[in-house]
Amino acid sequence: MSYKYVTVNNLMKVILTRDVAKLGRRHSIAEVPDGYALNKLIPSGMALAATPENLKKVKAHTEKQVSDKITEVAEFKIAVAALKESPVVIKVDANAQDHLFKAVKASDIAQALASAGHPIPVDAIKLSEPIKALGEYQIPVALGDAADVITISIQNK
Repeated sequence: MSYKYVTVNNLMKVILTRDVAKLGRRHSIAEVPDGYALNKLIPSGMALAATPENLKKVKAHTEKQVSDKITEVAEFKIAVAALKESPVVIKVDANAQDHLFKAVKASDIAQALASAGHPIPVDAIKLSEPIKALGEYQIPVALGDAADVITISIQNK
């Protein structure tokens, strides 16, 4: 296999396809010795040569990620606003002392919110510990810079 890449002063620019220790994060551009790039990074799939075509692909991918993140945050804010108007009720089994047979975790809350039409990612739900009793709870949620509190009600089936 022959490579036709331009190197300057035995250094080559590469686009990292995954995080590489002491070199950089995924989709960043690094300047490395050409031997390291041609013998290790490129053949192992850890990097691509920084050709104009590859730079365009990475730029398009990065722009798409940014727009997706903006859209996700906007949808998150809409969902939180809707949840402030009408709290979600989660029905679970509980004993006579109002203790739950199974604790309600962040994943259970995310599933209930999604089924209610207000999807919020599990990692955005900042539950300090699982809920183990019936009642109303103020749950902190945060996605990016947007942070708020939603109310959920845990009721017996």
